[in-house]
Amino acid sequence: MRDISRYIGLIAILLALVGAAAYVLVPEHLAAYLIPWVLAAAGVVVYIVYNVKEIRDFIFSRQTRYGAGSILSVILVLGIIVIICVLTVRHSARWDLTQNKRFSLAPQTIKVLKNLTEPVKASAFFQENSPGQGRVKNIFEQYAHASAKFKYEMVDPDREPARVKAAKVTRNGTIVVEAAGRNEQIFNLNEEQLTNAIIRLVRTDKKRIYFLAGHGEKDIEEMGREGYSTVVKTLEDQNYELKKFSLMQVEDAPLDAVVLVVSGPQKDFFPNELAAIERYLKRGGNVIFMIDPQTCPELVKFMTRFKVKLGDDIIIDQLSRIYGADYTMPVILQYASHPVTKNFTLASFFPLARSVSVIEEKDDGVTVASLAQTATNAWGETNFEELRQGKAGFNQDEDLPGPISVSVVGTVKGVREKEKAGDKDEGEGEKKESDEKQAVPEGRFIVFGDSDFVSNSYVNVQGNGDLFFSAISWLADEGDLVSIRPKETKSDPLILSPLQGRIVFWLPVVVLPLIILITGVLVIIRRRGR
Repeated sequence: MRDISRYIGLIAILLALVGAAAYVLVPEHLAAYLIPWVLAAAGVVVYIVYNVKEIRDFIFSRQTRYGAGSILSVILVLGIIVIICVLTVRHSARWDLTQNKRFSLAPQTIKVLKNLTEPVKASAFFQENSPGQGRVKNIFEQYAHASAKFKYEMVDPDREPARVKAAKVTRNGTIVVEAAGRNEQIFNLNEEQLTNAIIRLVRTDKKRIYFLAGHGEKDIEEMGREGYSTVVKTLEDQNYELKKFSLMQVEDAPLDAVVLVVSGPQKDFFPNELAAIERYLKRGGNVIFMIDPQTCPELVKFMTRFKVKLGDDIIIDQLSRIYGADYTMPVILQYASHPVTKNFTLASFFPLARSVSVIEEKDDGVTVASLAQTATNAWGETNFEELRQGKAGFNQDEDLPGPISVSVVGTVKGVREKEKAGDKDEGEGEKKESDEKQAVPEGRFIVFGDSDFVSNSYVNVQGNGDLFFSAISWLADEGDLVSIRPKETKSDPLILSPLQGRIVFWLPVVVLPLIILITGVLVIIRRRGR
C-alpha cells in the first residue's frame, strides 16, 4: 500500500495542475477545477498517511535544513527585488547627465504640470516608423514622469482609422492634447508648444474676441459657404468667447476685447469708428484686418497711418492651376520668420485677394513687415475690365510684379495720455498742469488682403485655418503662457592621436584578455603539478 500511495501522490500533483489550468482557462465553470483539486487533496492525505516516517525523516534531515535555508535566502532576495521594483514604479528618479540638460523639462513646464488639477491626455498620430516618433514619445515620457495627471498614447492612423476620424486628424504626425472637455492639435511638437497647449486647455478664464459688424462683414453665425461658423467653433474649443460688436454708437472698443476682427467689410467705416480703432491700437489693443479687393477706400486710406498699403489690384497666380484652382486664387508658400508663421510649412490659398505691402517710412512708433508672399510668377492685376473679360495678362507698366505680399504684421507703440496736476508756483500764484505720457503695451495688428480664405468653404483647405488661428494666438498675446528656449544638441568629440588610438585598441582588446588567458593557463599548470 505504501508503494501504491506514492503513485497516488504523483496523480494528486497532476490533478492539482489540471485544476489550475482549468481555473485559468474556464474560471466560470466551478466543477472543472474544484473536482480535480478535491481529488488532489484526497490523494495528498493518502500519501501522508502511508509515508509519515519518510516525511518526518525528510523534514529533519540535514539536506532539508540546508535546502530550506537556501530557499529562504532566495525568497528573501526575491522579496527585496519586488519591494525595490514597487518603490521605483511609485517613486521613480531620473538623472540628466547631458551638458545642457537636453532631457530635462524647463522650470516653467514643471510648475505647470505640478499645478494640474485635472487629467491631461496627449495622443500622437504617427504611422509606423515615421520620423520624429521617438522624439515625441521621449517628450511625453518626460511630462508623464513630472506629473501623474499627464497621460499619453501613440496611435497608428492606419490601424485605428476611427480614432483618426473622431479626432479630425488630417495629417501624419499630429498631436491632439485633451483636457477639460476641449482639445487642441499641435504639429512639429516641442516643449513650448505642448506646455502652452496645456495652459490654454486647463485655464478657466475666457478671453473675448469681438467681430465688428454693421458694414457687411462675414457673419460668425452663418453656417453657409460664406459664413465663419467653422472658425467660431474652433476658437470656442480653444476657450475663447466670441461676440459681435458695432462701433457706430459707441466711443471706444470694449475694454475686455483681447482681439478685434475686421472680417471683410463691404461698406466703409465712419470717421468715429476708425478713430476708435486707432485709440484701441494705441492703448495696446490687437486687431486683425481682412480687407477684400475693391472695398472700403476710407479704411484703405486709414491703414496708411500704420505704414500699410492695400493695393487697388487683384492678385493673379498661374501656379494655382497646378492645384486645380482658379488663377485668381494665389498660392502662398513663402512665409516670414515671425512667431505667427514659425515652423509653418503648409500652403495657403487666398481666393480673390489684393496686395498688402509695407510703406517704407521713418520710425514713428509703428513697425511693419511682410508676413506671407506669393511666388515670383504672380502679379497684381490693375485692369479689372480685362480681368472680367478673361484677358488678364501682366503689364509691366501698370501691374505689380511678383512676389506679391498678401499679408503684413505690425506693432504700434502704445502711449496713454494722462493729465497730472502740477505744483503751484508760489511766485505767480497759479496752478500749472503738465501732461505725462505713460508707456503701455504695444498694439499689434495683422492685415490680410482677403477675408474668404477662412470662410466655411476654405478654412480647412491646406494651411488656411492654421495660419488664421496662429495669427489670433499671437494677437491675443497669451500673457499667461510661457516661452521656452529650445535646447541645442552639444557635441564634444574626443579626438585621439594615432598613438592614443593604437593604445585604446591594443590594451582592452588584446593585452588585457591575453593576461587573463595566461593567468588561467598558469593556474591550471600549477594545480596539475601538485
